[in-house]
Amino acid sequence: MASKILEALGINKLKSFTAVSGLDKTGMHSVSMITTEGTPTGLFDLIPDKPISLSDFKSIPANAVNATVTRFDLAYLYDKAMKGIEQVDPNVRAQIEQTIAGLEPQLGFSVKGDVLEGLGDSWSFYTSATEPGVSFVPGIVITASVRKHEGVSKALNVVVMAARGALAGAGPQAPFSIQDFAARNEKGYRIVFNNLPIPVQPTWVLTKDQLIIGLSPQLVSSHLAGTAKGSMADNEHLKAAFKWNSKPLMVSYSDPKPGLQTVYTLVNTFGPVMIGQLAQQGINFNLPPLPPLGDIEQHLLPTVTTMGRTSNGWKTESHGVIPSGIEIGPAAVAIGAALLLPAVQQAREAARRAQSKNNLKQIAIAMHNYHDVTKAFPPAANVDAKGKKLLSWRVHILPYVDQAPLYKQFHLDEPWDSEHNKQFIKQIPPVYVQPTHADLAKDGKTVYLVPTGEGTAFEGDTGLGMAS
Repeated sequence: MASKILEALGINKLKSFTAVSGLDKTGMHSVSMITTEGTPTGLFDLIPDKPISLSDFKSIPANAVNATVTRFDLAYLYDKAMKGIEQVDPNVRAQIEQTIAGLEPQLGFSVKGDVLEGLGDSWSFYTSATEPGVSFVPGIVITASVRKHEGVSKALNVVVMAARGALAGAGPQAPFSIQDFAARNEKGYRIVFNNLPIPVQPTWVLTKDQLIIGLSPQLVSSHLAGTAKGSMADNEHLKAAFKWNSKPLMVSYSDPKPGLQTVYTLVNTFGPVMIGQLAQQGINFNLPPLPPLGDIEQHLLPTVTTMGRTSNGWKTESHGVIPSGIEIGPAAVAIGAALLLPAVQQAREAARRAQSKNNLKQIAIAMHNYHDVTKAFPPAANVDAKGKKLLSWRVHILPYVDQAPLYKQFHLDEPWDSEHNKQFIKQIPPVYVQPTHADLAKDGKTVYLVPTGEGTAFEGDTGLGMAS
């Protein structure tokens, strides 16, 4: 079961993690790569290999503080998850699908057809500078492309109506209400919290081709209006990112200046208060003045990160001036990989040992079946009239390891490397392939051998019987 789970997750194919981080001409430069054996599967194949383009940033205002565009397909993710579950236990997949099918008539919409397939595969996330939010809550906006407007609209309306019905039963004690919202000829909803100090009003609108979610009505209205001059598609740093990675699946942009401005505000506001409190306790602490903000900001460039597939894994690359999560990430991931890879290797070796034991069991059974028919075990190799060795025991027991068609193609009176027989060298049966040394199979070699020589069970040229 453990080997099936590892295979379904694709972890059994995890080969290596490599990370390099340091300084270049402009600042920090980080590259990390995950390598798998062959094409990525499982956890490493949850995003379709469909690159995004710079034009995907056109809907994001040019003055966004942070912005990310990524390829993400819920229907693709669902299919991959179901296939992985089926690999482990087909019955579990059937139960999940039956449960969903049983709920859909009550829900009034199709989970996969209306929602998962209804939403598109282009998602964006950005923090607005035009509508910055309140009380240190960033002005976050999330968008998703839409493939089937009717299906998504139906599902959203069903959920809203059901939630409103449940909230109506709670009366004035309801923690929040869902109110209608309209902007720019588009209709949606907003959540208003009742008697709770929550400074946000999550709002969403479904347009013909996009689902827009914001932490406030103003954020959604601003996105619909597109009042900001230009878009992130005009950003020179993002243009550069599409040069070092022309086919990314995710591109992220982060401007450190607003964060630095927040730090300055906090230090200048609360620094004197903290110093005063320390002084009352007899602690004399001198907080040196910060350098002018402008002197630092002029050296700060955005951090831009790209992530995409390779033929056998994933590559992430980041450029920026100050260390961010991406620069720090390789160290953290490297530690995680150092902990994970040995466990993966142990599980992989355990699976290989189990497979090898099963191979030996099948070979032993084949030997006994051969003995039942011929009244002797096969010789290490049969010989011709001159005593020259021809074909090994592995050929002679082929009919007993479900390889009778292959056995019939051999010329038993010719050596293994004759013009006729050597064409079958690479057709080595799986039962002769030791998983740890599977690379030998391409040359028709194996580590499964029998003891030969005087006094062994396979001495002589004719094979010994059980009594011998």
